Amino acid sequence: MIEVKPFQGETAELVAVINTTWQAHYSGLKAIWRPHYENHDLEWQVLHAGPEHLPFRLAAYDGDRVIGCFLGQKHSFKVNGRMTNAVQGSFFSVLPEFSASPAAIKLINAMERQCKSHDVDFFLGYINYAKNSPAFHFWSKYARAFSSRFREVGPVDFWIRITNPKDFGGQLMRFSEKFALQCARLLSVLTPSKNEPHIRAFEDEDLSDCLKLLKTDENITFSQVWSENELRSQLSSERSAKTVVYQDGAGIGGFCNYYWTDYAYNERFRCAIIDLLEFGALKLKQRRSLLAAGTRSLSDAGATAVMIPAVSREYWWTFLSCGYVPIQSICHLVCLYPKEDLDFTGRRGTFKFR
Repeated sequence: MIEVKPFQGETAELVAVINTTWQAHYSGLKAIWRPHYENHDLEWQVLHAGPEHLPFRLAAYDGDRVIGCFLGQKHSFKVNGRMTNAVQGSFFSVLPEFSASPAAIKLINAMERQCKSHDVDFFLGYINYAKNSPAFHFWSKYARAFSSRFREVGPVDFWIRITNPKDFGGQLMRFSEKFALQCARLLSVLTPSKNEPHIRAFEDEDLSDCLKLLKTDENITFSQVWSENELRSQLSSERSAKTVVYQDGAGIGGFCNYYWTDYAYNERFRCAIIDLLEFGALKLKQRRSLLAAGTRSLSDAGATAVMIPAVSREYWWTFLSCGYVPIQSICHLVCLYPKEDLDFTGRRGTFKFR
């Protein structure tokens, strides 16, 4: 009998389930760029959060064996002027040999019960919306069956910069991908080639300025609300996350936050995700300098590729002029179990990508 309960086992159990599931679903002709997790990746992203998040770290068990998971963390969001309690997460996985079992729906229903019992207004997640993907077929059926429990917020655009074309180029199978790689090589000549003196690594005393930057735009109607502790963990960790900042006079004018993780396509490659990218009131030249500095530090540290998941298309020219090219938009932001009176339309702010 399959049982769902909060996960308190070894990280390696979840890592094996997630990697095995995603490799089975997204390899070969259905290949997409997908994360390949190590223990420390998952620990930093979700498992090492405090005990208040434990009810939302769910695993499905067949006896003592972990066969699936659905993981989230509590966060505050501002939705059209209203403060809300939410859970943000993903990592939804069920081992292929259990795909016909009730494990998936049991995980979803258990997460809904946890959200209701902890007065959560909605669950925010990212899902693969490629038309030929198992995720698309699963969630499309779920949305049709339970329309009040599923709300699509919008697409997430991915921009990629190949920092080591020689290592990466051989993995590409589609003509469109090879063409995009050639475009990226041409655009790379536009990228600022030297760091400006006011761009430097994040320091602890920058935290309050970075927090202010995430609160300043009054035109944003849907945004993540950060506490100091949450943002400190996001901006700097020993193995996973780093940040560069743009020093603007006595304060911080913008910052570029990234984390490391391996990705897989035909083969595994070292990738960095630019997670929080906040430009504040920086002009185009300053934005380009900040993004280029972050990209350069990642390339020097061995990244084969750097990706930016962007919920807004506002800075498309900044990305393009730094050698980033858009790739197929197959990722969508969705809300599960939303309160009926919540309106997620309008301009979206900076969200972390999980």
